[in-house]
Amino acid sequence: RSTLFPYTTLFRSRDNPDPSLQIDVDGDGTTEEVTPHMQYLQPSKYFYAYDAPYVNMGYAEVELLLAEAALRWGIGTGSAAEHFEKALAAGVEQMKVYNKEIQPDAAAIAAFVAANPLSADQATALEQINMQLWVGHIFNPFEAFANWRRTGSLDRKSVV
Repeated sequence: RSTLFPYTTLFRSRDNPDPSLQIDVDGDGTTEEVTPHMQYLQPSKYFYAYDAPYVNMGYAEVELLLAEAALRWGIGTGSAAEHFEKALAAGVEQMKVYNKEIQPDAAAIAAFVAANPLSADQATALEQINMQLWVGHIFNPFEAFANWRRTGSLDRKSVV
């Protein structure tokens, strides 16, 4: 499970969804129960607010692409795991632009990154990288589709 703090809860395990999942959908401290069929993506109001910024390509996406290049072809500087860690941290940092009042601290970001390591298995690692790319493209469906078409790594049934 990836959790971007109060902003959104993303991608519970398909194998073991928690029917008692409680999330803070609006970032106001009030939690709501989310049924298993809705536990795959719950964007917060901060993402679709009228004045919400649009990030065309951020540092997190660049690091995910570098992670994929390092994993597939061994190119670039740093390992795939290092790039993946940087991408997760950058993705959380990027969430700060959506709400100035809710700012995850460095310890929370480090805990999030530590809780979501890149798998040592190449196929699983590619799926993790591309799942994070898909999440990052949530408001850019054309890029999400292009990346899915390019990699074929996401099971369409798992995200529908």
